[in-house]
Amino acid sequence: MRLNWKFTDTDVLVKLEDSTNANGITNCLIWGCMIADLGEITKDNISEWLVRGHMLKQVGLALGRRANENGEIEEWVPSVEDLQARIGLVTNVSTTTRAQFRKKVIKILERDADTFAVNKLKEVKV
Repeated sequence: MRLNWKFTDTDVLVKLEDSTNANGITNCLIWGCMIADLGEITKDNISEWLVRGHMLKQVGLALGRRANENGEIEEWVPSVEDLQARIGLVTNVSTTTRAQFRKKVIKILERDADTFAVNKLKEVKV
């Protein structure tokens, strides 16, 4: 399925065009909708974006990566300001409940743990 997106308020796009790295952040959030299972950014769901972004970072699936002040690549979680600047971003991604999202994250952790165990056992040749 194709990922579609738009801003419900076209003034947001004009403001973002004048901002440094706005396109990179917006692009991360557009694609991040799929992994975060959130179809839009609204005033009411900013806290959910923060929670899910943090959870994803903890399992190695941050919404983006960027260079820090030392030039090292680090995982990126959107800030409140990043999200507030993009209120009105809407995609065709289906929003899931927090419980459904937690279940997805647990499956990711279990799959990673299973892979880890299998690889460790191969190293020892059990």
